[in-house]
Amino acid sequence: MDESVASTSSNAAIPATATQPALDQAGPEAENDLVANIRQILNSSPEPLTAAKIWDLLAPAVRPASRQALQDTLHQQAGVRVLVEFPGYRSQNKRYWDRPFTEHVEALLRSLLHQGPLNWSEIRRRLPDYARSQAQRMLDDKVAAGEWYRHPSTGRRGMRFGLERPDPLPYLRIEFLALFRRMETLGFPRAAVCAAAMELVHEELWGGPAPAAGQAAALATAAPPCETTANPS
Repeated sequence: MDESVASTSSNAAIPATATQPALDQAGPEAENDLVANIRQILNSSPEPLTAAKIWDLLAPAVRPASRQALQDTLHQQAGVRVLVEFPGYRSQNKRYWDRPFTEHVEALLRSLLHQGPLNWSEIRRRLPDYARSQAQRMLDDKVAAGEWYRHPSTGRRGMRFGLERPDPLPYLRIEFLALFRRMETLGFPRAAVCAAAMELVHEELWGGPAPAAGQAAALATAAPPCETTANPS
């Protein structure tokens, strides 16, 4: 009789249903913490990341039991549009980000053009296949919006795209060099051509009378020779 009462009392003290809510709650809470940490990592990243890279950056407290479990979570979050899944580039592994595809393409283009203006063939070769069609439209849209710029053709490179406005100086040097050579074939000394060019520049900038011919010639004679050998980069 006493043993029966003790057994009943023990069962009453720790009912089976009392611990169940806590067990059920632990899973969703852990999952929410994991997703929050993933989103924080991706928000700080300038580009999409692979599951392996995300695994390395996860806080140990929220890291799942296996890499496959992380991969499953990433795929699930992409399915409900919390994350965006991208095809692999640089490797075959899929990548994930918290921003849309267009921002990814823009980030790829910026990283390329940050090194200097490039023509479309140069850009195309350096982009992953899946980004090429979107990139061409984005370049045109960015130029039309005045955010990026077209750089005039130079030699065989053709028209190029750049993040900054083109500098006219390298192009002007090429034109001046060609002009001086043409004028010299007509019998004009380079110093005289320089003096005349200075008069034209004065008129263009200040709109007033240019210096007297003798003064301009003296300035041109005193100035360094008008050498122009640089090409636009």
